[in-house]
Amino acid sequence: MKIALVNVNFRTSGAEQLLGYMTPLPLLLIGGALINRGYKHIQLFDAANRNYDNDKVAQLIDDGRFDIVFISNMASTASLPLMLDLAVKIKTKRNVSKIVIGGVHATYHYEEIMNSCDFVDFICRGEGEAFCVNLIDTINNNISLSDVPGLVWRNNDGVIIKNIDSKLIDLNDYSAGWELIEDWDWYVSPMSNERAAVVQFSRGCPFSCSFCGQWDFWKAWRHKNYNRFVDELEYLKNKYNVTCFVFADENPQSNSEIWYSLLEEIKNRNLGIHLILNLRVSDIIRDKNYLPLYKSAGVAMVDLGVESASQNRLDILNKKTTVDQNKEAIALLRANDIVSIVQTIIGFSDETIEGLDASFRLLESWQPDILHFYHATPFRWTDYGKKIANNMIVQNDYRYWDYKHQILKLDNISNETLSLFLAKFLFEYHFSSSSFYRLAEMSDSYNQNSLINAYFLNYKYNYIEKFKKLTPLQRQKLKA
Repeated sequence: MKIALVNVNFRTSGAEQLLGYMTPLPLLLIGGALINRGYKHIQLFDAANRNYDNDKVAQLIDDGRFDIVFISNMASTASLPLMLDLAVKIKTKRNVSKIVIGGVHATYHYEEIMNSCDFVDFICRGEGEAFCVNLIDTINNNISLSDVPGLVWRNNDGVIIKNIDSKLIDLNDYSAGWELIEDWDWYVSPMSNERAAVVQFSRGCPFSCSFCGQWDFWKAWRHKNYNRFVDELEYLKNKYNVTCFVFADENPQSNSEIWYSLLEEIKNRNLGIHLILNLRVSDIIRDKNYLPLYKSAGVAMVDLGVESASQNRLDILNKKTTVDQNKEAIALLRANDIVSIVQTIIGFSDETIEGLDASFRLLESWQPDILHFYHATPFRWTDYGKKIANNMIVQNDYRYWDYKHQILKLDNISNETLSLFLAKFLFEYHFSSSSFYRLAEMSDSYNQNSLINAYFLNYKYNYIEKFKKLTPLQRQKLKA
């Protein structure tokens, strides 16, 4: 059986501007599971990295006469229209190919997808590693599809069948199929100019923030054996010269004892690598005496889910952190020469200019190295999304549910006002004299050079290119 793994070409003005179009870890994990099972005819098509449109991908699938195609993307909601369009185009050229779609969105909205697109044969609910092996084995052995946990499919009468849930996997039983990557030079981070890979030490999160659904999707926090995980980092460094590792974990430091052991193991192997992590502010404070260990293990940048500079907003989001903790965590990272990337949510229905300005000034006083904002997005499987009435959503096109576009109705300001206000603040913050003084005072040349590149990549993509698209009136408002 010939198996294709397709990462659709979904693009947004997000992390890819700084980190590049990163290795598609979910598909590589599926590929690794199939390789370990003994399947040999597997090919990865990273359309996002290669900038292939769906017509190009469909032609490649037809030319290769693939029997089954797994379609995915990390942005499982925003990329869904692209995935369904690709399913149609593949089936039009090669009707015998079976189409499988998975991811967080498909796990919760499987019925909507199956009802709207007859060209999707199968949907994976939940984790994909064991699922894909069970599905391929079942098809090969002509066994009933009803025996595949996590599968959504149609019977001969066209009735949609939802099988029992799959069991949580042991992460130590599976490994990524890194050999499926055709050319590692395609995966170079523009920010640091080094080969980069997305890796995963753990899954899940013990917290239940209302805007996030990952804790519900993964069900329970689990981790790999830390020695085996570092073996994987060492393998990628030695075999492919990968030196930048972006953790896909939601909360890798949940178990402090395991977390410190992992960092010690990385440090002791002296790999000469750089780590980019997503961590909680409360755990940075918990680990304040261990931050030198972070640094010596190669932690270069920490993406902090600050979420808001308003305590009331943090409480509504069930973040279980405080504004004071946000400030302290950023200061601790700076004191240990670790770059802070601060993520904050905006675009709630009750936003006001006064409230935004107060939040922006407080964020400015904390002096993070990089500030990012993303728009409140009411994914229906989240606690937050379940509370949002349909008439509060002004953008129903999933292509724009990428955190970069306004989805909710704004009660007090216009979308244009919010966009211009945000753009002006971000420009003034990143290109202020205080930002450049902080940059000049950095003792870590890797971080310093990466930040210089990050600022000017932001300048190119988020200011110059967007400025060209503004009307003369909008340009005047931005300058005001």
